[in-house]
Parts: sequence; C-alpha cells; structure tokens
Amino acid sequence: MKIRATFSMLLLCAAVVPAVRAELPPSQGRDVPVSEEAKKYFKSGVDFLKDPDGARYEEAYAKFRAAYQISPSWRILGNLALSAMKLERFGEAIEAYDRYVTEGANEIDKRERAQIDTDIRQMKLSSATVTMTVQGSGDAVVLDQRLRANGTAALNSYNATQGRPLKLVVATGHHIFTAKAEGKESRWEADLAERPSQHTFTFESASPSAAASPPPAAQPVSTAALSTNLEMQPHGSSGLRTVGFVSAGVGGALLVGGVITGLMGKGKLSSLEDSCPQNRCTPDKQSDADSIKTLQTMTNVLWIGGGVLAAAGVTLILVGGPGKATSSTSAHAARSLTLTPAGAGVVATALF
Repeated sequence: MKIRATFSMLLLCAAVVPAVRAELPPSQGRDVPVSEEAKKYFKSGVDFLKDPDGARYEEAYAKFRAAYQISPSWRILGNLALSAMKLERFGEAIEAYDRYVTEGANEIDKRERAQIDTDIRQMKLSSATVTMTVQGSGDAVVLDQRLRANGTAALNSYNATQGRPLKLVVATGHHIFTAKAEGKESRWEADLAERPSQHTFTFESASPSAAASPPPAAQPVSTAALSTNLEMQPHGSSGLRTVGFVSAGVGGALLVGGVITGLMGKGKLSSLEDSCPQNRCTPDKQSDADSIKTLQTMTNVLWIGGGVLAAAGVTLILVGGPGKATSSTSAHAARSLTLTPAGAGVVATALF
C-alpha cells in the first residue's frame, strides 16, 4: 500500500448499481475456460478498480458480474467478491469468496486467503438478513439505500419476481427500500440488525393517478429557493442580509471544522508513514489507512460546503444592503449560486 501526502477526492452523487438478481449465476466447476469477451469485461473491471481518482466499485462490480455471467470461472470471483463487499452486497460477496477459495484451492496465495477469511468474518458480524416479497404487480425493482457512518451512500438495486421471496444479506443499520413496478412505488424504512427481518410490498392502495405518473424527480438544492420569498420584500430590506450573515456564519464553522479534520489527518498520515518504510505497510495498518481516508472525505466535504455557504452569505450580504440592490438583483444573485447534489466534476484537494 503506497501512501501519498496529497489527496484528491472527486465528489459525485453515489451511483446506483444496476438491478440484478441477488444470487450469483450457478457455478460450472473449476475448469471453466475464460472467453475473450469475458476477459474484456474483466479487464474493464480491473481498470475501474485502479481509477486514479479512487476505486469505482459500482462500475467494477457490473463488469465482473458480466464477465462471470459469460464465463463462470473461479478466477473472476475474487474481484467480484471484493467489489460486492465494498458495495455492501454482503450475501453475494460471501458466496463469491466461498466459491473462490473452494474452486481456486491451492492456487490462492496464503496471505490472500487469510485476508479473505478476515473479510468474510467481518461481513458476517456486521450483516443483517432481510426477506422481501412483492405482491399486487408484476416483477419489480427494489432499490436499497443506506447512509454510511462516513456520510457516503450505499445504493443498490435488485430484481424481484412477484410472489418469489427476495432474500438479501446487507449491512446492519437504517435502510430505505423502495419497490417499483408498473409505474407504482411502495416504500419501507427499517433499522436492520442481526435478527432476520421480513416485509411484503403491496401496490393495491396506489391511486390511478399515482400509478399513471411517477413521482417528481428530486430538485437541486439551490439558493434560488430563498429568492422565492425575498423577491416580495420591499427595496432596501435587511432580510436578505440576515440570511447572508447566517449562511456566512455556518460556512465559516464548516471551514473551521475542515481545518481541524485536516490537521488530524495530517498527524495520522505522518504517524503511518513512520510505520511504513518505503511506502509499504503491513495488513495490520489497514485500519489506520481507512481512518485517514475517512478524515480526508470529511475534510473535503467540510471545505466545499463551508466555502460555498460562506461565498453565498457574503454575496447575500452585499446585494442585500440598503440602497444597493433591488429584489430582481437579489433573485439573480441567488440563482447564480445553485448547488446540485449530483454536482459532477466538483474536485476538492486537501493537503495534509
């Protein structure tokens, strides 16, 4: 594991893993040849894992799954299991790892086997089993959303057949499940623990109008929402300045928090570098590296959020001063500061 003093984080909305069956395609034994087409998918998956901006597990999982669908060789299962584990698809990850070590037998390195055993044990200790059934519609897609402790989202989707139980092994915690079928939706929120859970999605209660038109898409979070009411204020009102001061204050607090987490990360990084001569660390230091990554993510989020809020606050203070801005100017300035939760291409770099 190589350590770098400069970190880059690409902030994007979490991608939803394409809907597939929760179970893996059946094994066809140890000596399955890997076709050229499967090799192309496998290589593409490896490229996603080695992305310079960080491993892209959603895309990698889809590629490895496609490769295994074409040529169910045990050699593909190691990377497939790793990607599934990172996406919290624990049931698939455990099954893939079990097949990998069984069919790979003595060809698997002992250190790799030890790491796999550790990963399986940790998944089993932090997993929950849930069984869901869809009734009152045809086949459905079930979306699973969970917010991780580090603020990132785990988003997975599964194909569900009407009347056939969909059994999942996922991470413990608060989940939001949404079943979608024939233009209708049914939602279920649950705090999943080690004890098995069950739920049945029904669609009979959905009104015809609701079934005919899907719910509106989530709108970007935008300071334009402020201008909806502010445009009705008289010229020279101090309401806009009040909002500006609040925004600037919150932004400043977030920036201070980013500095704190940045300093913490710098200290941990220095300690880890001292323990890893020539930028190579032993497996027992992985938890320290994960802790640094978490602090990195927190720093990036705090700096971006704080910077945007502080800038918005200063802008609102300036345009909201007496005799300096009309309501139309205020509205224009607010709309120019639109923030989108799916802000593709926003790059933040933290120097620890």
